[in-house]
Amino acid sequence: MKSYEVKVKSFFHTRNTRYGVTDSTFPLLGQLKRFRDSFALSDGNSGIIDFRPLNHIRIDYEGQLTLVTDLEKGEFLVDYCSGADVSIINFPSSINEFRGRLTNGGNFNNTAFCLSVNGYNFHHFLFEMLPALISFKEELRETEHLILGATTGGSFIEEFNDVLKFHKSIELLPLRSSVEVTNAFGITSFPFRIYPVDILEEIRLQMRRGSEKFSSDKGAQVCFIGRADRDRNRRNLLNEDAVLAEVVDYFGEVFVIRPGILKLIETVAQIRDARVIVGLFGGTLAHFVWAHSLELFIEIVPNDYFGATETEELSKIYGFEYRRITSSNADSESWPWGDQSCDISELHSVLQSLKHRDIR
Repeated sequence: MKSYEVKVKSFFHTRNTRYGVTDSTFPLLGQLKRFRDSFALSDGNSGIIDFRPLNHIRIDYEGQLTLVTDLEKGEFLVDYCSGADVSIINFPSSINEFRGRLTNGGNFNNTAFCLSVNGYNFHHFLFEMLPALISFKEELRETEHLILGATTGGSFIEEFNDVLKFHKSIELLPLRSSVEVTNAFGITSFPFRIYPVDILEEIRLQMRRGSEKFSSDKGAQVCFIGRADRDRNRRNLLNEDAVLAEVVDYFGEVFVIRPGILKLIETVAQIRDARVIVGLFGGTLAHFVWAHSLELFIEIVPNDYFGATETEELSKIYGFEYRRITSSNADSESWPWGDQSCDISELHSVLQSLKHRDIR
């Protein structure tokens, strides 16, 4: 096993049971338990990630639930669940039924894998999985394949690899599939909301340099990040035009960016010079990291969302000003699925309050 010690930062300096582990969750031969102790239960300053040989394994990937099994010992190594926090391992009678819904994705040899505990959207990949892949780039070059979980909108993974070149052959697991791997290597991903700042800075710099080769034109200083959900039509901002009108009224102009429609490197080029960013809560807001001189982030957040958002936490880490505007669910009682309507009067008040600050 090879380990890599890394500096981390977190808005929360400690983790409680909300982000803890259970006996049947994340026990990858003990390494993820040690990993969780290092990050989640420490002061958030440093921790260790691992690259561990696992021999002959099977990966069952449904999308929200992923099982990794040691086929030589006949035991589970990993039970990833990004949906409801219920372990299928606690209900053995359900395992055959679960596997019966999966298709055979083939066999691989000398293959590494890095799988997410939380999900596979842009935010989770960028902050949890990609830094681990960069950390073990040299070890990955000795393997023939790299297996990653991905949904339909996972093309950004290959686009990252075009610039960062962390592996020669990426295999994106289709939803509801099962694969077997001989001579497998498991890579630890980072915990949710624990940020490896030095590795992320390396990623930011390389992506910005790549974007400058793509386009040397100076980008807009005021940007709006709009949603472009390729997998599910949900959480749209219904009064986006009114939001843009308020932003234009205050700043004079705004450039609208829709990540996922354009190539990743083009999105980086569009946003790298932004000083002000406005956007609706969601994984695509992670694109703010490409802005090298960001001063203000205004996030539109569903009014029934509890606690600090990822963007709010990252504002504390990177030191830019953060303002939160509420929105209401338009057609659902649950914010993850409901379209949103921004509180325009609240947005107007926040923008007017900036007149006494040097933001313009």
